[in-house]
Amino acid sequence: MKNISLLIVFILFKTLPLNAQIEKRNWIVGGIAYLNSYKYIGEVNNETINHLKLSPNIGYFIANKFVSGLSLSYSLDNYKNRNVKYSNYSVSPFLRYYFLNNEKMFNVFTQI
Repeated sequence: MKNISLLIVFILFKTLPLNAQIEKRNWIVGGIAYLNSYKYIGEVNNETINHLKLSPNIGYFIANKFVSGLSLSYSLDNYKNRNVKYSNYSVSPFLRYYFLNNEKMFNVFTQI
C-alpha cells in the first residue's frame, strides 16, 4: 500500500505542469519535511528512536536569477525507551543564484 501511495504522488507531481519564474519581483517557497523511525537492537538494551525535521524556506528574487531568503528549521529526536527528547530550532538567511536561463526545464543553483 505504501509503494502504491508513493507511486501515485510521483505520477501527480510528474504530470502537473510546473513553471518556475526566476525573474526579479517573484517569490520562491519550498522546504523539506521528513520523519524517520528506527529500532536499535543492542546486546545490553533496545532503543526506539523517532526523528522529525521540518524546514520551510521563503525567498524573494531581488534580481533576475538571484534570491535572498530565510530558512527556518525545527528538529525533534525522541528516544522512547529512555523517555528523552531533544529539539532544535534555527533561523538562517540564504542567498541563491541560478545559472541557467528561465526557459530551461531544469536549473542549477548555488546557495550560501
